[in-house]
Amino acid sequence: MSLKTKLLVLISFLTIGFLNAQTVNTDFVYKKYTWDPSPKLHVLTDKEKEGNYVILKDKVIVEFAYESSGQLVEYSTRHTIIHFNNEKGIEEMNKIYVSYSRILEEMDLKGRTITSEGKVIPLSKSSVKKVDNVENKGPFLIFAMEGIDKGGEIEYVYTNKKSSSTNASWTMQDDVIHKDVSIDVYSPKNLIFEGKGYNGFSDFATDTTLAEKNHISSSVASMDALTEEKYSAYDANKMRFDYQLTYNTSRSKSRLYSWEYCGNDLYTALFSFEKAETKAMDKLISKQGLNSMKTDEEKLRALEIYVKTSINLTEDAVSIDKMLDAKYGNDFAMQRLYIGVAKALNIPVEAVLTTDRMNRKFDSNFASWNNLQEYLLYYPSIDKYLSSSNYSSRLGFPPPELTNNKGLFVKETGLGDIKTGVSKIKSIAAPVYTLSYNNLTESVVFNSETFTPTINIKQEYMGYPAYYIQPAVYYMEASQKTELMDGLSKFIGKECVVKSSKYSGADKADILVNPFVVESVVETPQLIENAGNKYLFKVGDLIGPQEELYQDKARQSDGEIPYAHSFTRNIEIKIPDGYKIKNPETINIDKKYTADGKVLSSFVSSYTMEGNVLKIKVYEDYEAIVYPKANYEEFRNVINASADFNKVVLILEKI
Repeated sequence: MSLKTKLLVLISFLTIGFLNAQTVNTDFVYKKYTWDPSPKLHVLTDKEKEGNYVILKDKVIVEFAYESSGQLVEYSTRHTIIHFNNEKGIEEMNKIYVSYSRILEEMDLKGRTITSEGKVIPLSKSSVKKVDNVENKGPFLIFAMEGIDKGGEIEYVYTNKKSSSTNASWTMQDDVIHKDVSIDVYSPKNLIFEGKGYNGFSDFATDTTLAEKNHISSSVASMDALTEEKYSAYDANKMRFDYQLTYNTSRSKSRLYSWEYCGNDLYTALFSFEKAETKAMDKLISKQGLNSMKTDEEKLRALEIYVKTSINLTEDAVSIDKMLDAKYGNDFAMQRLYIGVAKALNIPVEAVLTTDRMNRKFDSNFASWNNLQEYLLYYPSIDKYLSSSNYSSRLGFPPPELTNNKGLFVKETGLGDIKTGVSKIKSIAAPVYTLSYNNLTESVVFNSETFTPTINIKQEYMGYPAYYIQPAVYYMEASQKTELMDGLSKFIGKECVVKSSKYSGADKADILVNPFVVESVVETPQLIENAGNKYLFKVGDLIGPQEELYQDKARQSDGEIPYAHSFTRNIEIKIPDGYKIKNPETINIDKKYTADGKVLSSFVSSYTMEGNVLKIKVYEDYEAIVYPKANYEEFRNVINASADFNKVVLILEKI
């Protein structure tokens, strides 16, 4: 059982704890909800006509109710109207997908097409199909609407009875305009839910007019399309809402859910061990010689090397002793192994739950299970994080999307044999930019007869730039390594002719500890061009292709990059005898991003001449991870400076 699954089981136990003998309320809201019996086409604004289609209504109703058995169930209703502006929109939305996850019973489904001429075509039940697994995302109900044309609309309403989930998160925004977006959550009188809107979604209001049930709601009249932009956390920036069960007044007046409560559950799941597990961990510590190592970091690195080179990650739920014996286990077992070994070695350790910040930011002000999605371990004695089940990651370099975020930290405390868990919300600091780099050293000479450049190249990858390369090399076959070296050696262009290549820094002890180094000798005929008595040398291509950031529309979101990093490129070019460089000043570029008087990002290229050798230094860094859109143009200038360097062409002319 994975850690996530185990916590979900704890949630289900929590839910069962809410079930009391209740009077079943049959006054369901969904039974009263209906659509307009005489639909008419909507009139669109000029802006709404620009997209392929527009969502004119997106209403969600979630209603919790008790069965006669006392079981809590959920009735989920959704009402959607879509207007089509062109054939592409019809192609994109001609099929509707309804998730069948947790569905106990399909209560109602109806749909209709309103053609551009106003003709109403009801949904044919024969077009409705259930597919057990769609793209590995689980079961879905799929139906296609008939008679859709340009200028027409489709409308559908469905209600499904589902097993209850006392927390949820709905993302409502995408790259098309949405209008009349709303959410209503109804629950029995004893169950109180709270909700929160994000990224501009309205705050929830509490309805005090109902005597027999609770009701919270929120709505947005119009929601602009959010375009996916480079260097942004697109999914995290979308409008969404969350809701969470917070009180069960029939059992207690105290708040049902808190970070402390969650921390206690996590502590119980992770920090206690059976005798067989403790014995197996003691044996591992002895066999790997962890006790004899001097520092906490040395011990943890040795443990991580063993786990990530000896134990396969699976979905199978096993105890620690079984995992160490069979050499396979799931993320939950691995998480517990690292904690158990740390405890045995008296290394302070904290379990961390957080979110992928590129999908959603951790919200410390709204205690909800929705924030608890990803798991890390934190070792305060060395101030480093570890991901137990991510095989690309190593101690000190957790998955980058989990850093620069907040999280729930849980540690063990106590006196003597009495132990308990302590929870606290803290920030997960990202590794500083100097620890992640891709450095480049190049030496260029020209063939005396053909003028073809030959380049000796040394590439150094360290930290996150090595994250997806260095760990993988250890597991590669010889042919795969050859293919990788060829690809990395041709970063200047596919036309390069690789004369030789080799690598170092790929031993298991090197991974994200020492740089991964690739050394190559390549010929680059594509970089030189004859122009009469002159040669044009595309020196800018020596740093490899760089991305140019265009901005023809106003920036919608803050700039955000996966991790802080830097590049240092040192290039030496031996000028052929009888030639000089006419325009070396074109090398000089200086762009910086400054906030509060501090340079947080920069691109600087410069040169010096020493005899017949031109020495170029190109330095680029991104110390910050988030760049507010108010100053985005300055950030864009730094990004584009590297693309500008790509365009630099040196003119070599005869003396």
